[in-house]
Amino acid sequence: MPFLPIGSVWGKWDLHFHTPSSFDYENRAISNQQIVDGLKAAGVVAVAITDHHFIDADRIRALQDLAGDELTIFPGIELRTELGGKQGVHLIGIFPETKDVAFIWSKIQGPLAITRTEVESKGNDRVYVKFEDAAKLIHDLGGMVSVHVGGKSNSIENIGNEHAYKRAFKEDLARHHIDLFEIGQLGDAREYREIVFAKIGFERPLVICSDNHNILNYAVKTPCWIKADPAFKAFQQIISDPLERVYVGELPPSVDRVRKNSTKYLKSISFKKLPHSGLDEDWFSGTVSFNPGLVAIIGNKGMGKTALAESVGLLGNSAQSASFSFLAPAKFKQLKENKASHFEAVVEWCDGHIAVRRLSDSIDVNAREAVSYIPQNYLETICNEIQMANSTFERELKSVIFSHVDDATRLGTESLDTLINFRTEQTHSRMNQIRSEMREINKKILELQKLGSAETKLTIEGLFSEKTRELEAHDRAKPVEVQKPETDLIKRQEMQAIADAIEEQQKQSGILAVELRRVEFNNRTAQLRKAVAERVLGRLRNFQLQYDDFLTEAKADCEEIGLKMTDLVKINFDSITPAAIKADAESTIELAATEKADIEARISDIKNRVSELTQKLDAPNIQYQTYLRELEGWKQRRELISGDREKAGTVSYLQAQLKDLEKIPTELENAKASREAKSRELYRELEQLVMCWLSLKWRRGAFR
Repeated sequence: MPFLPIGSVWGKWDLHFHTPSSFDYENRAISNQQIVDGLKAAGVVAVAITDHHFIDADRIRALQDLAGDELTIFPGIELRTELGGKQGVHLIGIFPETKDVAFIWSKIQGPLAITRTEVESKGNDRVYVKFEDAAKLIHDLGGMVSVHVGGKSNSIENIGNEHAYKRAFKEDLARHHIDLFEIGQLGDAREYREIVFAKIGFERPLVICSDNHNILNYAVKTPCWIKADPAFKAFQQIISDPLERVYVGELPPSVDRVRKNSTKYLKSISFKKLPHSGLDEDWFSGTVSFNPGLVAIIGNKGMGKTALAESVGLLGNSAQSASFSFLAPAKFKQLKENKASHFEAVVEWCDGHIAVRRLSDSIDVNAREAVSYIPQNYLETICNEIQMANSTFERELKSVIFSHVDDATRLGTESLDTLINFRTEQTHSRMNQIRSEMREINKKILELQKLGSAETKLTIEGLFSEKTRELEAHDRAKPVEVQKPETDLIKRQEMQAIADAIEEQQKQSGILAVELRRVEFNNRTAQLRKAVAERVLGRLRNFQLQYDDFLTEAKADCEEIGLKMTDLVKINFDSITPAAIKADAESTIELAATEKADIEARISDIKNRVSELTQKLDAPNIQYQTYLRELEGWKQRRELISGDREKAGTVSYLQAQLKDLEKIPTELENAKASREAKSRELYRELEQLVMCWLSLKWRRGAFR
């Protein structure tokens, strides 16, 4: 079949079809004429003859002769392979209609061991080929490879999925050896698109075929439509465009749209010079057929693009005819020599309606505008106003778009702006939320980048080194040990009693110091709990306000459909619990302040008593008690320098900070991953805005 003058259109294809040349054909009395007639009656425009283990060159050539230009016959073959379990895996080779069929068959028989003699000696049930060898040979001969998938018998699914290596093997076959998948039912298509292709990361065209073995009982579960000229070169394009060029179902949406709106699609425009014309020049002649998927007219300068477009605009009563540049008084419709008056144009719509006019005619101001056409002159004029708010260009563009939105989709709005705002309000709201979340993530990333910088590490290492040096210096300043003095018995007993009293006071002081640290810890913990509780209460308050605003904003929409938002969304705001935690923390803080003051007063009293008792000691014992007091002070100071990871500026705190620096790269990567996830979510919301525009059904190429 030759290439169509209007380009690719949807047609029914059958890429798996048998003739009486297959060993299991049901009725061998069927003639080639019956096959061709049956396929044409079914509306098939292209068919692949795929007999089992055999290419009947004579039959295929005869079928091609009978089919003529109405039906394309592709040579093909169906082969049983070594793969599979209880059921084998079948492979189909499809070759160009222009190939020498006898040559293809001669090249296949020997390498695959499927000569007629070998098949007859083995028996058809025992014939098989090696999958990869057969697929490579088919490709080397310029053909394409198809396999059964899904629920269809003899499918690649028979290899199984129970082991990872089997799944990998099937993926490699699909990637390197298979061009298209033949499904058995529509459900297979959904499964492959949603699961299989998503898993393997690439797609293959999905077709459904008759696998017919008796043309008198020709039937398919559902038609297989391919958008291409019924020729092998065009057929190959489905590999790169599997979704755009293959449709499995009763009718492709674009075909259905044209059928339901035939008054809005142009079929052709014809030109002729009037019989009485005395003009020697031949400006226009012939017919231009339009593809229903027309979106643009392209060509070099001076090739007639403007003339064609303005002729369509003239016959379609375009409201912008005053801006025509070719069919204008300054050019083709000059008053002195009106060449346009010598030519007539006829436009035909897909519903059969015909409009006829001379190219010198004016539009019918009383007729409805059937073609919305924007001439280049008009476009240049309004484009000069683009920088202006609510410019002619913007109004024109929005008006054109809104004019192609059906009444139901307009949702009662009066303009495109109102409709877009209605449809996208919540999407914009969510986008603002995402942007706010991304700002917080960016703040965290900046903070982590600062903490993870070489400068920060050097600073902390410097502080740690300085604090360690301070600790070492403090250790070197440990008070020199003073031995407990030895005196005579009476004196020793007297000094011992005083020393015991001092020791008891210092013991009590130590107990109070521990108690003071406990009180200070409780105070710090309570201060943190109070601050966090206040933050939680603040979040609840803000959320409550947002929720109240949400109810107010949604009220009108809910009333429109007879609902109450409070019935759809119920939120329990519990501010009592965090308020109780805050109150408990405040009580703890007050108690800690009282206890701290009491303990510090008691420690001060003990110090005074110890000082008084010390004055009663003799010089050696004073020296010894002074040593004990200095040693205790040294220990307390050392504890302050060493500290813990919660006390800022201490050795342990700085050491923990250095350790935490090791975690920053991971935290930074997690934060960046979170930001990327938010970016993707924002992109998905942007896609929703795009889909909103697309859903307005702005039909490209809808002239009428």
